[in-house]
Amino acid sequence: MISGLPAELIDETSSYLSPGDLAQLSQTNHRLFLHCQRPLYRKVDLASCLAVASFFHSLLRNGALAPLVKELKISFREPIHGLLTGYDRLIARVAPSLVNLAMLSAPYAPRAFHGLSTTHFPRLTDCTIPNSNDMLEFLRHHRALVTLEIKHLFAWHRRADTTGLFELYGPHPEKPISLPTLRSYTGPPRAAVWISRERCSALNLAPTHPCSRRRNCNGYEIRSLASSAVTTLEYFPRDWTCTFVVSDIRRSFPNLVDLVIQSPRADNWKGFLAVLERALHGFKNLEFIGLAIALNYVGSPPETLSVEEQRARAYAWGEKCPTLRELYIANTRYHLRNVESGDRICEICPKPAEIGSLGKYVKQNDSEECKNSDCGTMLTPRTL
Repeated sequence: MISGLPAELIDETSSYLSPGDLAQLSQTNHRLFLHCQRPLYRKVDLASCLAVASFFHSLLRNGALAPLVKELKISFREPIHGLLTGYDRLIARVAPSLVNLAMLSAPYAPRAFHGLSTTHFPRLTDCTIPNSNDMLEFLRHHRALVTLEIKHLFAWHRRADTTGLFELYGPHPEKPISLPTLRSYTGPPRAAVWISRERCSALNLAPTHPCSRRRNCNGYEIRSLASSAVTTLEYFPRDWTCTFVVSDIRRSFPNLVDLVIQSPRADNWKGFLAVLERALHGFKNLEFIGLAIALNYVGSPPETLSVEEQRARAYAWGEKCPTLRELYIANTRYHLRNVESGDRICEICPKPAEIGSLGKYVKQNDSEECKNSDCGTMLTPRTL
């Protein structure tokens, strides 16, 4: 029993304790119990098989710790097996309180996550799971998901691979699984058709398999995901030769607000821009367009326009799409807005963003930085 210690000493000691030790001591001291309730100990990130085993044994010794775990992330290179000692029981023990679950470790066999698919998480709203054969069963038991991310995982073992749904059952489901509360989906396009997305507003169409970058998504994959509820779309083609998808995107997502397209190659970059510019008048609600190429792109340089030509293009795009407020082309940002005089001005901000997080980058950065005269250039119809 811990008693008679100054409060300052307890506060200092708690900062050096692991979640397991703190939970154990919290059973004997009320102040330590208050420290154990802090959000700092509600997120657990396990990066090795040893960490999984150690954390599970901590749960066995300290029953007070399990209800505190709200977020659990298991991610490491070593492929894990479904029969790993304590693995399924670890998931089951923290399942009642878990809100966010991320499984980023490739299994040995397609059914290695069978224990996960049969476990019920009553409070789970955000989930990242592998594209395995057990995913269907998992989704049938968790229809209250708000955010879903499906990843195709690999490991260093030749048997450590996950099998996509379409590879096992085919690309045409008879009855998609209904997820009425789903708002955001990230994953392969072919896996998305297995989910009923009546209220899903964000689609991040990541490639199914690294080898799938050898080909672009066909028009059918875009049209099969058509929805008037989608306002944000992220698309990752192999290159920019897929000009035909522009019309498919316009017809399939009439209420689109944010459009982000990223590719690791620069093939047909200018041709894609020309096709998109001609189709801009068909987007009635579009506010943001982001077009980016990886820093280590393959092909000719994407941008050969002068600064004046870039300004003219940005203003022309804004004229064809009156709702457009922000552009990101290559490594330049353009902010379009109307002023009191009725003119539309464009602020140019040459600031690159990371290829893997373009959408998040734009949402997190406010335009105040571009209002600085040292950062941007004002563009009005009179300057053209």
